[in-house]
Amino acid sequence: MARPGWRTRSALWRYGFAAVTVAIAAMLMLTWRYLFGDRAIAPLLAAILLTGWYAGRGPVVLTAVLAGVLYLLPIPAPLLESRQALAARLVWVLGFASLAAWFGTVRRTAAERLERARNHLEEQVEARTAELRHSEAYLLATQRLCHTGGLGWGKRGALGDIYMSEESFRIFGLDPQTTRPSRELIRQLWHPDDRDRADHTLDAAIQERRPFDMHARIVRPDGSIRYLRILGEPVVDASGDLGEGLAAVADVTLQEEAANKLRQTQQQATEARFAAMLDERIRIARELHDTLLQGFTGVGLQLVAVTNRVAGPPEIVAALHDVVALTQRTLEGARRAIWDIRPASSAGGDFVGTLRAAAEEAVRGTDVRLDFVVEGSVLPTGPDVEAAVLRVMQEAITNVVKHAAAPTVRVVLMYEPTQIRLTVTDHGRGFVVDPEFRAYGGHLGLLGMQERASQVRGTLTVRSSPGQGTDIVLLVACAHGGQAPPPSPNGELPSPA
Repeated sequence: MARPGWRTRSALWRYGFAAVTVAIAAMLMLTWRYLFGDRAIAPLLAAILLTGWYAGRGPVVLTAVLAGVLYLLPIPAPLLESRQALAARLVWVLGFASLAAWFGTVRRTAAERLERARNHLEEQVEARTAELRHSEAYLLATQRLCHTGGLGWGKRGALGDIYMSEESFRIFGLDPQTTRPSRELIRQLWHPDDRDRADHTLDAAIQERRPFDMHARIVRPDGSIRYLRILGEPVVDASGDLGEGLAAVADVTLQEEAANKLRQTQQQATEARFAAMLDERIRIARELHDTLLQGFTGVGLQLVAVTNRVAGPPEIVAALHDVVALTQRTLEGARRAIWDIRPASSAGGDFVGTLRAAAEEAVRGTDVRLDFVVEGSVLPTGPDVEAAVLRVMQEAITNVVKHAAAPTVRVVLMYEPTQIRLTVTDHGRGFVVDPEFRAYGGHLGLLGMQERASQVRGTLTVRSSPGQGTDIVLLVACAHGGQAPPPSPNGELPSPA
């Protein structure tokens, strides 16, 4: 707020001030004259100085004239001075009055300029402060809308206090009025499964002076779990020393929940699609068995009967025997195809025995040697899990026999505490893995294995490269309905969820 100067005051006020100061000076001068019998010039000089400071040029001239008049007033005869001395003192008073008026005016003008400059600066500060408040309000509104806050720390921020914006307090579930944020406090809020990884990421970023992008979970004081994404970087000064650090914290819980729901929906769609496919395959197998296979079996029996009654030339009999043999091989192939279409089941509950028999059957009549290994204590499994493991193994061995040109196929069935790991390995020609498991050369074997793994919430991994052989790994919980095992960190390709 600007304070009024003499230029902004009314003429009545300024000249009134001059008259009052002269009157006071006259009273002081008369009192001095009465007590000591001498002319007191100090009150007049003080009146001139005060008028020049507070009232301006016009009033100070008036004060100087009145001071001269007062100074020339007659005094008692014994104290009369010579005219020369009186004139000299009058000239001195007027000169001092002029100097005082000039000095007071200059000082007052300088003070008023300084005051105007200060008032202008205050106005600029107020305007800038208002802009900053508006910007802060917009920033807070944006942070609340985007669920994104700010973090900052100084040179000792790795161990000491940190700065948190208002939205950051809300994200972490803390009260800004009662909480003093620190690195240790944030560390305690990390989810136990993410704490070590979060600490390692932050420490490495600070030590290596590099940006970081981290996803982690926190457990709020109220027990709720939130998913966060934190982007930040340490700030290095010109000398290369670590200065402050800055980071943005985004609450991505809604996105994670949406992604989880999408994965669940995809999982349910995959299961429904697989169940529909399985039902259709069973229906087709039943129809083939009850119609085509039964009819073809009747044809084969009639051919056998006709062949036994034919007594014609030997070449005709031999040809009929060849037709009967072809018919029997075709029937056997048809039965095996129908058996493969239907869901698998373990005879007598011996899943390991069924799996070993199926593996031996898959390599029978070929040059491929089977190496079948069982590790760990056998655990009970559900029929859907057994069917998935059996079909994946059969398809994997079939691929080795048909395409790998490998002398040996190794099958390892490993029982772990809560899951089964099936590994089918060969050292054949290998191939380039398609991450999407699309059909290879028109064959849908890998895609079918992936769908079977997804149906029991398992993880299918395919590792291969030309000339390096192939590893197919199926990881599935022992009983259907358990939690799906986490993907391996070694570049494994999980089945879609």
